[in-house]
Amino acid sequence: MHADTEQVIERPSDLTVSWLTAAIGAGLVADFAVERIGTGQMSECYRVRLSYTDAGSDGPESVVLISALISL
Repeated sequence: MHADTEQVIERPSDLTVSWLTAAIGAGLVADFAVERIGTGQMSECYRVRLSYTDAGSDGPESVVLISALISL
């Protein structure tokens, strides 16, 4: 496992450009934006829109982060 991806991502605030770069492996992520999607009945879903330092990167435009809802 790559050192930058050893951290478990539980919520969008846990994301970093270095973690996304290592996890996606398709170019250096320069920035990202998060928006909530879905209804949140079983999990929270977020679309993570990605920007790369190299405009010609073949990485995805966005990925989806799904986090489980935990009731205490």
